[in-house]
Amino acid sequence: MTIANLNKICALLRGGFPSIDSGKDLALVLEVGRRQESGSPMTQKQLCLSGIAPAATVRRRLRRLVARRIIRKMISENDGRSVILCLSDIAIKQLKQVSRSVKQMDW
Repeated sequence: MTIANLNKICALLRGGFPSIDSGKDLALVLEVGRRQESGSPMTQKQLCLSGIAPAATVRRRLRRLVARRIIRKMISENDGRSVILCLSDIAIKQLKQVSRSVKQMDW
């Protein structure tokens, strides 16, 4: 892996998500997506405890990502009282497109 390839990956991610303002926003999106993909959806509290940013920053950025329809809040099927976070269909589609592009890179 070269630094040029890492720059290409960053450019692909920025291009795939023009409404994401910062690396912290991208880290939040990727963490929610990772947990969703593994089958263990994440709550807002778990995201705050992930260490990506202070809890107040995570809450503020999460509100923005929800308003931009990148992350969705859903009622948990197991516990109707808790809210889980998941990626929107658009965000999943964009991440899959970036993933395909990365797989095609000459490593």
